Amino acid sequence: MSINSRSKGKRGELEIAALLRDHGIPARRGVQHQGGPGSPDVKHALDAIVHFEVKMVSRLELEDWYDQASVDSVYRVPVVLHRVSTRKLSTPWRATLSAAHLAMLYGYEHWAGLEHGDARQIVEGVANLPVLPHVVQVNALKFEKEMATAVSAAASPYGPSPYQPPVLVHARKDHDALWMASMDLKEFLAFALLPYAKRVYGFEPRVVDEYTIEVEREYEAFWQRNRMKLADNLPLFKAVA
Repeated sequence: MSINSRSKGKRGELEIAALLRDHGIPARRGVQHQGGPGSPDVKHALDAIVHFEVKMVSRLELEDWYDQASVDSVYRVPVVLHRVSTRKLSTPWRATLSAAHLAMLYGYEHWAGLEHGDARQIVEGVANLPVLPHVVQVNALKFEKEMATAVSAAASPYGPSPYQPPVLVHARKDHDALWMASMDLKEFLAFALLPYAKRVYGFEPRVVDEYTIEVEREYEAFWQRNRMKLADNLPLFKAVA
């Protein structure tokens, strides 16, 4: 990895940690207190339920990043946080996860049915979510173009009321390809992840200047008290607990 790539990676992790803290999720860059290749990109107060793979890059490789996030997440929900940063293009931070996991966070009872299937099935499934979906199935995804289409539909004066966040739902045309969902990171936190953490586990957002070891231990104790709920809602938790 080049010095420039490492510098960009560090900057991205710091940006994400700050953005999470702004939303009431205490966080810090993962290597601040525990260096090494096994360190998470970002250490945060929702570590027990979601794993973040952070990528500030010049080009997208979403499928490879999602595969890595899935391996590293163990029992948790894998989410890729990504933003393109070049001299010609600078995008907002986005969150990409499986469409099924997004539906789970929203509390959709039949979320597992959104993992695979044809486009018609997926359109019918995501119609049950309080989002404005743009469903695309192609082998060469023009991500920024399709995201712009999703966002413009949400910004239309004829859009739904109350507001529903735009979500790009996408998959390759390959047989049994995984359907993924991408949305603005701030909206992912505000509309999906935080409401899920509050509703299911009683998590309360908390703004802190720094995610210290002492604060981290408080959240470790919080999740220890929620072990039974973790086991009920994230079945693989039982295998690694």
